[in-house]
Amino acid sequence: MAKKQTLKPNFSKMTTNELKAAFDSEWPFEVRSSWNGEMFQREEPLEKKLHPYLEWHNMLGSMLKHPLYVGSCDPEQAALVNFTIEQSQSQIDRLISKRKWYQVVFMHERAFLFDAFRQYIDQFDDKSYWQILAAVWTDQEQLWQNRKLYLQLFQSPRPQRQFLMTAAERRKLDGMPDEFPVYRGFIGKRGKGLSWTIDQSKAEWFARRFAMLTHLGQPRLLEGIVKKKDVLAYFNGRKEKEIVVDPANVRSLRTSAVQPGDDNEDE
Repeated sequence: MAKKQTLKPNFSKMTTNELKAAFDSEWPFEVRSSWNGEMFQREEPLEKKLHPYLEWHNMLGSMLKHPLYVGSCDPEQAALVNFTIEQSQSQIDRLISKRKWYQVVFMHERAFLFDAFRQYIDQFDDKSYWQILAAVWTDQEQLWQNRKLYLQLFQSPRPQRQFLMTAAERRKLDGMPDEFPVYRGFIGKRGKGLSWTIDQSKAEWFARRFAMLTHLGQPRLLEGIVKKKDVLAYFNGRKEKEIVVDPANVRSLRTSAVQPGDDNEDE
């Protein structure tokens, strides 16, 4: 039986309001791409409530950094941006009514996931709290600036803490000795953070990687000892053998320089 083909509407003959009304999330890729292209060209000023999120970059031009949209934005030709944010917020409202908190948080742009977690935290059931905290933590690259807040979240007395880790991660942590070494790759003054690893080579890789991305100084390796009872979490979703622990509970600290390595090594 021949596959039914979707006819592509003549979007160029529609008004902007007609384009918005015609939108169908089930369109095949080529139809949706055509619709996006047409909407992108429409002259419609950016909603006034979105103006505080506008930024100017010398290289990229006008950018919008909004919890539901991060990207280039012409304030006078913003029909697609306005519509995208409106649709995302409508979807979030529907998800909230169904108490689908994981999806609610991850509807937000990556840079705003932590803010979204904190925004809805009082509405989470206990299981969702721990599962979403783990997901947001492992998704983020820049954790240092929020380390004190994250520590409070990991130390929460909320029940059902077992959902912070997968069954495999819990078994791995349970099987570790009462005390064991941990490592942290860092640069500058960012040594005593929450994120460590039991894999020294991974910590050294992070130290070299951070040095490539910033100009904060020499890549270094921090090594210490932790007690298993002080570990807040063990995560291996990204194959990093990560230990989350309050740095105040890491003792016998020793710092060494990390030598430059092969930047192209497959990690």
